Amino acid sequence: MNRAKLITGIILVLLVAGLSALFFFQNQAFEAELGMNLGVWAGKLPAPVPVPAAVLVAGFGGVLLGWGWGSLRSFGLARRVKQLEAQQASAAIRQDDNW
Repeated sequence: MNRAKLITGIILVLLVAGLSALFFFQNQAFEAELGMNLGVWAGKLPAPVPVPAAVLVAGFGGVLLGWGWGSLRSFGLARRVKQLEAQQASAAIRQDDNW
């Protein structure tokens, strides 16, 4: 990774962290009542939840879900690459036998 990408990444992370902290401190007093209706089951949290906490949980949940999905996909792709490499190696050996 070159130096410009590293500096850009650090600036981007600091900007997101700063905006997140600003959002958190400005919205500490706000609360929301959370509930869910799935048609078969409906539920509601017993107490109101602070908005920054709800956003934080939703954000981390999304990051974890994306990371997990990406990890499963990369494991599958890595397995497929190994299969293709083995096929290529066996094809190369068969071609050498013809000489």
